[in-house]
Amino acid sequence: MPSCIAPQRWYGWALQQMVLLLLWIGLSLYAVSGLPSLFDTPPPCRHWGRWLQERAAEFEFHLRSAFPDWGRVLGWPDFWVASLRQQSLSAIMTWLDHHAVSVP
Repeated sequence: MPSCIAPQRWYGWALQQMVLLLLWIGLSLYAVSGLPSLFDTPPPCRHWGRWLQERAAEFEFHLRSAFPDWGRVLGWPDFWVASLRQQSLSAIMTWLDHHAVSVP
């Protein structure tokens, strides 16, 4: 499956990355989900954040092992913001998938 396609998800990784970053810089869930140019229907923004946070420990363990510089950032979501400066969410999830980490 191409890395731009997020398995079992309606929206692609790039859009999910943008939404998560907007939430992490302080925009409200209401403000982000109301951006008409991004969505045809209200997106599950809260779900995306929870999904990533629930898997953060496992994902971060593998990513910190492979990319030692990323290990210098502590905490949620600072680790992810720093990681997304280096690689896209699509590339990160593809890397995890190729290294036998379940990315549903």
